[in-house]
Amino acid sequence: EKTYAMPPAGFAMAMRFDDSDALAEAVRGWDLDFRQLDRGRIDARLGHVATQGVLMTECGLSRRMEQHGAPPSGFRTFAIPANDAMKVRWRGTDHSGENLMLFRLGSDLDSISDSRFHVFTVSIAEELLASAAGPRGLTSFEQLDAGSDVITCPDPARHRLRQLVANLMESASRLPMPWRMTIRSTIASIW
Repeated sequence: EKTYAMPPAGFAMAMRFDDSDALAEAVRGWDLDFRQLDRGRIDARLGHVATQGVLMTECGLSRRMEQHGAPPSGFRTFAIPANDAMKVRWRGTDHSGENLMLFRLGSDLDSISDSRFHVFTVSIAEELLASAAGPRGLTSFEQLDAGSDVITCPDPARHRLRQLVANLMESASRLPMPWRMTIRSTIASIW
């Protein structure tokens, strides 16, 4: 039986798949099931970079897919579409690439994506978020999110956020283990 344990700090991978079951098995930290909704061979891309308390993921799908499951347990997960053209039906509502999606603790994944699906996710340990909130005079992360699961992110902030995550993923996947810890410092400094 598959376990959904987080990968160890320093873990990095980048793979391509032509089978959605193999993709689901390769995903780390998430509990995911994929079901292809249209005919044809899938070209799926998956990348992970893990540091202590942070898991960044990149996923691209070339076919229309139904996705179910859950993000990493004990982590807050932010989904950042990689482009404005991406369309996804998330929790029964249509969203575009202009929207950032927030997975609350204990929430699930229930979506239908189109063939242009390309997303980054950043999962941050709850204790890391709590330690970042304290020095800013906040008692919890909830004080920042205004109770919404979807945030419309205007340009140029949306473009800068995508570039930041893409650059962190690219850079971290090529660095030796000790340098990957600087990625955590970079993410912590954003807060």
